[in-house]
Amino acid sequence: CLLKLKRLVSILPMTKGSYAYVTLGNNRGLAVVDIALPEAPVVIGSVAFPGSAKGVAVAGNYAYVANGLGLQVVDVTHPEAPEPAGMVESPGDARAVVVSGHYAYLADWGGSLHVVDVANPEIPAIVASVGVSVNAGHLAVSGSFVYVACQGFGVWVIDISNPLMPQYVSQIVLPYFATNFAYNVEIDGTHAYIMEGGSGFHVADISNPYAPLIVCSVDTPGGASDIAIAGDYAYVADGRYGLHVVDISTPMNAHVMGGMDPTPVEFDGQVLSVVAMGDFVYATHNQAGFFVAPTQCSSQPSAVEIAPSGIESVVAVFPNPAPHRVTVRFGGLRSSAYTAIVHDIAGRRVRVLETEVPAGDTHEFVWDGRDANNREVAAGIYFLRIESGTFAATARVAVVR
Repeated sequence: CLLKLKRLVSILPMTKGSYAYVTLGNNRGLAVVDIALPEAPVVIGSVAFPGSAKGVAVAGNYAYVANGLGLQVVDVTHPEAPEPAGMVESPGDARAVVVSGHYAYLADWGGSLHVVDVANPEIPAIVASVGVSVNAGHLAVSGSFVYVACQGFGVWVIDISNPLMPQYVSQIVLPYFATNFAYNVEIDGTHAYIMEGGSGFHVADISNPYAPLIVCSVDTPGGASDIAIAGDYAYVADGRYGLHVVDISTPMNAHVMGGMDPTPVEFDGQVLSVVAMGDFVYATHNQAGFFVAPTQCSSQPSAVEIAPSGIESVVAVFPNPAPHRVTVRFGGLRSSAYTAIVHDIAGRRVRVLETEVPAGDTHEFVWDGRDANNREVAAGIYFLRIESGTFAATARVAVVR
């Protein structure tokens, strides 16, 4: 089901109860969408305010909006008639917000994380700040830690056990050092899921926030910008390639199961964000607006295959970075054999791995980090290419020594 929202330029719908809250961009404010009937979503209220409304979080009867100028608080006690309640300016370009307890945490694009006391939502006040990398665009909170996604600088981990004295404790450096663009981060238990655009997404073990570790990387065909987690499955917003359904029942072996593009064919553009609630996923599209689609966790009745034939175009690689051995897992092989070829970053063939006829729906092979002459390869970026018939898929791995 599609609901057109004109001039929708922000990317994060946030659901609460039977409503979705969607930011609308420059001086457009916030829209409230009634999703009691997911098949027929209806805009029931909106409120305009200055600034470029981007991230939104909902707590109690209030919506908290990062609007470029700072934090705008909106009273949504009556969803059909939301109204501004309070505002606090921030020094930089406020892009994202999360709320925990009586505090809101505001990410400034210029390189700061602000702690905002919202005990009285009508009089929000910045009570502390801590420096993070520039280009801080999204964040997530888990327990006593905030995880700040910084484009070009990975994910910064901030200890907020004392909200009045936030402290930097560690950084999650992404394995593909050429970009390290963390567009978004979502937390599920002891794992962080980090979107890296054209490089797909990464899974980090954060059971020890002082020493987080990347345990899995999954490449996607588009630009992974957001992820919604529902039990053993996740839904990845992948730009012009729509949504992908990912099995995360074992986070270190996360792999794509299928995909779908729920927008009508007349709309070109990108799926930018997604949340999941109950039997539906809710997402924003930069041209089509806000749309609702059924989850695809079990039978996947309307999912579109990612690959035209043979292998899914997304493979799971673990560990990544890898000191020695690396395991590559993929699914959907229909032909009787495949070939795995290792290339270095210059495109030179390093090794052709022996092929076998696999059994079952999921297949994997191991590269021991050696070349065709059985010598350990140098540290760096390598590409593992899987070929079957007329189709090929490629995964990247960082070798560290």
